[in-house]
Amino acid sequence: MQLLTALTHARFPHGKLLVNPMSIYRTSAPTDRRGNHMRASASLAVCALVSILSAPARAESVSEDRARDAISAYENGNFQSACNKFADLQEKQDAVSIYYLGYDVIFGGGKCMPITKDLPIYKKSWQQIVDENHLKDKVGGQNSSMMNYYVNGGAAAKMIEVAANAGYMPAQTRLGQLYMQYEVDTFLPRNLGLAANWLQKASASGGGLAEYLLAVLSINGDAPGTAAEHYTKAADRGHLYSMQVVAQSLYTGSGGFPKDQDKALTYLNKMANQDADFQKKRWAMSFIQNYYQGNVHRQ
Repeated sequence: MQLLTALTHARFPHGKLLVNPMSIYRTSAPTDRRGNHMRASASLAVCALVSILSAPARAESVSEDRARDAISAYENGNFQSACNKFADLQEKQDAVSIYYLGYDVIFGGGKCMPITKDLPIYKKSWQQIVDENHLKDKVGGQNSSMMNYYVNGGAAAKMIEVAANAGYMPAQTRLGQLYMQYEVDTFLPRNLGLAANWLQKASASGGGLAEYLLAVLSINGDAPGTAAEHYTKAADRGHLYSMQVVAQSLYTGSGGFPKDQDKALTYLNKMANQDADFQKKRWAMSFIQNYYQGNVHRQ
């Protein structure tokens, strides 16, 4: 049986909170007090995570309108209000709220966990993982934080899948990312075929991050199309790292891109004139200064 080797941590890792849930950050890896990665003495069977995805609950609404106030509160750091609103809305089968609660556990540092852990949709999946893997004596105790971490993540992945099945694009993107095991811990068995399928669905709805992840998959032939095609689509949808890749590749004529320094400058100017990511902004301005003699075109 394929096993999932877990890492241990004193509690659920509180990684950097994403202001924009469609950005990529690596979830904090469990470490000891010296910062060294620790191996667990127990493992969580992948078959349990597969089984919880076989009969998903259902969600109905995929519009962000009902959850707009909750999303705004979450992004502005008003977590108590946001989490309560999400919890109320998920009772009405609101896919967006179900997604955000699952997203929060895996990608957001568990700000809503005091509320999420008591929701039926979460408790059912959590208990199923425990029962199918005979973990009753290995979770919930003082020395079981590692196992709790992975069971929590598996239950949260279930919530993300519910929202993905309802057609919510961010959930489809994150589910694809979870199946890739890309920049995230191992809460689902690695399945690049399923990853590509979910990311293609998200891309069809305009997802920039989904296109970027498809580019990553296509490098090794795990998604249709070329990396250059996917990077370009992602860049045109505002994904900043993809803009960086496209600009560099166009400037040098590498990575499957033709050499087109004028077109490269177009992407560089977009990066230089945005305020969402200061490091990318500074990188673009430096590139222009060094290779275009400071020819920055304001847009």
